Amino acid sequence: MLVKRTLLVTGAMVGAEALPPSLWTGVKICNKANFEREKDTVVRSYLNIEGSYRREMYVPRLLVCGILITCTLLWFYRSSRNDITPAIVTDYLADDIVEKSTTDKDPFDTCVLPNYDPWDEHVIPYVDQNYNPLKGCNHNFKPMTALKRGIVTVNAKDVSCVGRCLTRSTDLYNNRGQWLDVTKTKFFCDVVETLCTDANGKDVYQMVHAQIIEKKEPESHKNKTKQKNQGYYNIYVILLDSISATQGTRHLPQTLQFFEKSMEAVSFPHINKIGLNSRPNGVALWFGKSMEKVHRKLFGLPDIEPDWTFIEFCRRFVDNETFLMKEFSESGYKTLLAEDWMLGTLNYPNCRGFKKQPTDHYMRPFQIALELNATNLLTATYNYTNCIEQHQDILGYLQDFVNSYKERYIPRRSRLSTLPSAQQEKVASLFRCPRNQCDPEPAVVLRLEHWRSTDLKANEELDESFVIIMGDHGLRGQSITHTRLGSLELNNPMFLISVPKKLRKSTDILSILRENAARLQTPYDIRATFLDILKYQPSSNFTDRSSMTLSGEYGVSFLRTQPDVERTCKNLPIPLFYCICHFPLRNVEKSSPMAVEAGKFLITYINSFLEQYDTSHKCETLEFSHTISMFAYVPEELTKTYRISVKATPPSNAEFRDIEAFPTQNPVYSIIQRLTASDFLKIPKKCPLRVCSSVVALPSAGSTDYVTGESSTYASLDDTTETPAAKLNPFDTCILPEYDPWDEDIVPFVDQEYNPLNNCNRKFKPMTTLKDGIVTVNAENVTCQGRCLTRRSDRANNRGRWVNVDEADFRCEIVETLCTDTTGKDVYQMVHAQVVEKNDTKLYKGNARSENYHNVYVILLDSISSTQGTRNLPQTMHFFEKSMEAVSFPHINKVGLNSRPNGVALWFGKSMEKVDRKLFGLPDLEPDWTYNYFCRKYVDNETFLMKEFSDRGYKTLLAEDWGQGTLNWPSCKGFNKQPTDHYMRPFQLALEKNVSRLLKQTYNKANCIEQHQDILRYLEDFVNSYEGIPKFGWIWLSLLGHDHESGVIHADPDFQRFLLHNKKKSLHNFVACGGTAVYSARSRRG
Repeated sequence: MLVKRTLLVTGAMVGAEALPPSLWTGVKICNKANFEREKDTVVRSYLNIEGSYRREMYVPRLLVCGILITCTLLWFYRSSRNDITPAIVTDYLADDIVEKSTTDKDPFDTCVLPNYDPWDEHVIPYVDQNYNPLKGCNHNFKPMTALKRGIVTVNAKDVSCVGRCLTRSTDLYNNRGQWLDVTKTKFFCDVVETLCTDANGKDVYQMVHAQIIEKKEPESHKNKTKQKNQGYYNIYVILLDSISATQGTRHLPQTLQFFEKSMEAVSFPHINKIGLNSRPNGVALWFGKSMEKVHRKLFGLPDIEPDWTFIEFCRRFVDNETFLMKEFSESGYKTLLAEDWMLGTLNYPNCRGFKKQPTDHYMRPFQIALELNATNLLTATYNYTNCIEQHQDILGYLQDFVNSYKERYIPRRSRLSTLPSAQQEKVASLFRCPRNQCDPEPAVVLRLEHWRSTDLKANEELDESFVIIMGDHGLRGQSITHTRLGSLELNNPMFLISVPKKLRKSTDILSILRENAARLQTPYDIRATFLDILKYQPSSNFTDRSSMTLSGEYGVSFLRTQPDVERTCKNLPIPLFYCICHFPLRNVEKSSPMAVEAGKFLITYINSFLEQYDTSHKCETLEFSHTISMFAYVPEELTKTYRISVKATPPSNAEFRDIEAFPTQNPVYSIIQRLTASDFLKIPKKCPLRVCSSVVALPSAGSTDYVTGESSTYASLDDTTETPAAKLNPFDTCILPEYDPWDEDIVPFVDQEYNPLNNCNRKFKPMTTLKDGIVTVNAENVTCQGRCLTRRSDRANNRGRWVNVDEADFRCEIVETLCTDTTGKDVYQMVHAQVVEKNDTKLYKGNARSENYHNVYVILLDSISSTQGTRNLPQTMHFFEKSMEAVSFPHINKVGLNSRPNGVALWFGKSMEKVDRKLFGLPDLEPDWTYNYFCRKYVDNETFLMKEFSDRGYKTLLAEDWGQGTLNWPSCKGFNKQPTDHYMRPFQLALEKNVSRLLKQTYNKANCIEQHQDILRYLEDFVNSYEGIPKFGWIWLSLLGHDHESGVIHADPDFQRFLLHNKKKSLHNFVACGGTAVYSARSRRG
């Protein structure tokens, strides 16, 4: 008997963009009038261009058809389960695919939380870490007016300036005050607009400023505040729209490195959004209400109806609702709310929002002035061209708030929503590339890094407050979402929280946060945490960890033990469309009768649906082509649930993916639910069709999971509270020091803007380049020669004869080039390095040539301490720890004064300094080698580490950026023979010994050249050489950090880029970097 089945869609990809299923939830079938009224809202929301409501959109016939088809597929019904709705949309990983069922347990009763690599190889092409819209801006622009404490200062001559207050009339309109002479006026308002005219009376400058003007405390709050504020802490929230957890890791390395290492922030990598876009997630966070139906009949549970529909929410003011900041205000808090978009979370596209001003300080008049009331002059002044972005002013506004209300202690709470427009609406204008040729992931959040860690630390207020950096959902509507990781990021917003330092030291609050960070969480839980901070924890001084259910709330506080049941999308109010849990799948033959039958039914049903709604004049009739794939949820006999993908024939070529099929005993297919969002598109047909699909690249077998490193803020070793009991010998224990890398005493010495290449000649182009033995000449009207430089000794080179580069194949590692012009004048000289493979491959000992031998690469940065690496290499360390799962060893202790004794310990296992132990009643440890013994003989026959690897069949490389090197300075013999297969010393000697004036003029920082760049390229050549042969490479860089505390910070992107580019090659290797696994040998040269 032919068994028929019902189909259920989780997400369909058609000849346009992915339509998130929840887009259609709760939308009613429209008549023609409703359709005309609602169409723009739906389409704009889907296309993720919120805010660009004036932009004309063009969608072709197939796009219209595709969207309608997708809507259709969102609401199928399986009769045997009555009203079942879409199942999970989360993409599967390779590890999810299993051969057969291994358990009888319902997979939906568990949640396998995904571990993402933020730098997944499929995402990298969309990431532009050099992106900066201010790159070519006018840095000479100086604002004519500045506002501070109500006083407008004029910073220009021969102009007259006036100002006026802008205050809130409604959420969408301002009250504008009278223009007043700024020299005679003090402005007691938060937002001030200024206008300047020249001597001829011509308007030449217009600007908007923001400040905090403290408000008097209401009498009703005074007593309450005095009684309660002892247990209250300030709270500051920075919310970045459309930023996922992994996207934050990629693009905010300095901020998050500081946040985690200095402020001991705890990262929550498994926050699950509960709605499509900002509105439902913001409503959950601020009001504790749901706006999307949670379908649970698949689990045999009743659905959770939304608390508010879109229409209910939009058509009334929300002043009387359970607004989170209102609750804080009623408890005596001063509150601030700032968004960088006039419409904001609660007003877009045409919602009422608040009738009265919702917080004590509300920046909305600033945004209205820039968007609704902006004159041509203001637009010409306040823009990227003049190096101005709104987040700068918003952070300044927050900074003012942090520093306010100090005379009487009043707790403060702020919520700062930053960059929604930059992340979503303005994506097309932010990237300088032809449309459809590139569609990179917006890296605009990188610009927030200008709020430097030193600025954060200087404000001690934050260290005694709750500080949250978070997102509301991941990036939507960009091509990156068609990658595996990009599709997962959609549903996984960023969230990190730092608690007051006092609580970190006196309670177990960090432990409970880290415990809960490992579980599935939602915006409802974030809200519950805020309410716990406000209402319940102060009475116990934040020590109450008992489980608590808050009345009327969906969430559970992060500060408490959460119920001892596994948190899943089945038992949490998370619509399955957005669930980030992973479920095991079994591959089903795509040509099986069931797969073909299901695919044909889908196409037939779609066509009939389109006929029913009279769309044949807009849409092509679809015909079934084939089933792309089919998977079964295991255990199959229990779930009876399948995921299929189907393709239609030309001309549509539409693909429908992630469709769930359920077998039934019915003779025909049943429809789960009728489409609830129809008749909503009537758009011109001028837009070129963009055929998209939800094909997700499966990870390679060696891909790395996302790792959340624990933070580590440090206290002083001299803290008397750490003194051992009196009867114990203090030297029998070791209290490991805990340092704050941004300790207030060291911050004045940190220069995060330090860059010796700041004013270098970026237009300089090398005349010669070397690759695979061939020298390429990149200039006209010059003749170039080259010669090999090889090692004679550790202090001298052999120099080959000059040959014409056009006729030579240089089979040596170091090549020097010299170019002359048509008059015979030498005009250019350069030194190049390459790796030339040697053919004398050794056999592994015992002929055990196997995968048990892994490559080893070491990057050692001279004079870099553990905490210095944390401060000055944030991008590198963050990538190394988060993507490559590097383990940091913060307690490495040097064994000698400078590089030599520490290097000798590393490379030879020998000591060079006496260890005096009489204080302990123990005999002294005499050094293995004295300085004279070490320096006056060659060390070739000693136990050199790289020699041991070489004897095992490894190819070896050693490169230092100093001709003297670790073993030669100041007058030591070092090695008699070349110590490694690849040895870069001739390169350094060419740049230091008998260097011509021309080479000095060419190879220097003035031309943006530093040695570490060539050494990293040399190591990269080595990484990519000797396929199938193990390698051991070690570079030791002395010049970068030796003489400047912040000497390495400008090279941070170079090291991160090296790891990123070579990650695939080095993923299965041991890699050590100064500052993470192997720290610098010393703190200063003796």
